[in-house]
Amino acid sequence: MRKIDLHNHTKCSDGKKTPIDVLKEAYELDPNMIISITDHNRVDAYYELKRDISSNKYIFENLKIIFGTELSANYANITIDILGYNYDLDLMKKETDKLAKKYKRPKNFLINNCLRIAEENNLVLNDKVFENCKLYISTFHKELLEHEENHKLVNPEISFKQFFINEINNPQSIFYINYGMFRPKVQEVIDAIHNANGIAFLAHPIRYNFSLTDNIEFFVNAGIDGLEVWYPMHDTEYINYLLALTKKYNLKVSGGSDNHNYPDDTLGCVNLRDISQTNWINETIEENKDFYSIISK
Repeated sequence: MRKIDLHNHTKCSDGKKTPIDVLKEAYELDPNMIISITDHNRVDAYYELKRDISSNKYIFENLKIIFGTELSANYANITIDILGYNYDLDLMKKETDKLAKKYKRPKNFLINNCLRIAEENNLVLNDKVFENCKLYISTFHKELLEHEENHKLVNPEISFKQFFINEINNPQSIFYINYGMFRPKVQEVIDAIHNANGIAFLAHPIRYNFSLTDNIEFFVNAGIDGLEVWYPMHDTEYINYLLALTKKYNLKVSGGSDNHNYPDDTLGCVNLRDISQTNWINETIEENKDFYSIISK
């Protein structure tokens, strides 16, 4: 079966590799992989790739590349993510810039919330760890685990991803931080993707603290085009549940690794299944079969 990875990140957001190095890794795994770089709230990776075309032509002529991004949205004060695919690159750049300008987060918002949480819960925290820091929440998580006194409230075995899902993004948790006030509404994000002639997918549904069954019609009515079905945290039962929803509501299907190039990440871990909900992938590849020419413009 053909490998796909329609959800991964580069240094242009919070990944560890440059865009071209991610594509090189994909090429080494499978020269015909279908891949989309989906950096958070931006499309800068594709402009960076324009500079790497001439010396890496073989990659662009073999890999099947689909334009992608992952945009954050506010849904009931929970931060969720919407994947956008197959858009017009310049139009999507304008849309992401517009959202970033409208929903600019105050400079010290995350630091102040981390310090507030520590003070309210008598947690040991060295505030100097935030100096010259960009990834505040992962730094906060790492610092909490460094001090045994904090383990009564923070499971020392919890991964950063689980800490973010179960604590930071959970309104019932003492670690909750309301990112939502600085995120666009779901409708705005879906409209931004559609305005750029793209299609919008709800990313990793299992990561949210709400029932998708009870909320799916909201997303459908907002114009969502599909669901991310194949994802490392989705087991077979949950995948089948999502596939049933996509059939019921006539939605498309995507899948990816959410690779950031951390030790437990695995690029290209999804095999493309030949079902009607994935027809859009092959159609998009055919439409963009000369991606080298498209990205060269």
